[in-house]
Amino acid sequence: MVSEPLRAEVVQTHPGVDEGPSPAPAAPRLESVDVVRGLAMVLMALDHVRYFVTDRQYSPENLLPTTVPLFFTRWVTHFCAPAFFLLAGTGAMLSRLAGRSDREVRGFLWKRGALPGRAGADRRRLQLAVHARR
Repeated sequence: MVSEPLRAEVVQTHPGVDEGPSPAPAAPRLESVDVVRGLAMVLMALDHVRYFVTDRQYSPENLLPTTVPLFFTRWVTHFCAPAFFLLAGTGAMLSRLAGRSDREVRGFLWKRGALPGRAGADRRRLQLAVHARR
């Protein structure tokens, strides 16, 4: 059974109205940056999930009771923060190369950094409030 190829039709929503210039095509993504970002996120998820998939009640850095795989999962996650900082700098440079001004890039990085900082401060305040009620 042979099917016809799909055809896309352009439908003009307002006939006779010019929609202006079409947007510039997006620059191709750098796969290496995406791979490093993906690895860092997987490692960070491994560190966060490790608490829920193991019954160990001690710190993985305590070398007496820990196992090699448990210690390794904690050790390898120490590379996540440097990777995220490397990616932030890489993204800033790529933004500059794409034509954004220093002010635009600086503002974006401040906003991007302030959100997790604010969330962390709120979480710590909540933990202190819960601990004070006990």
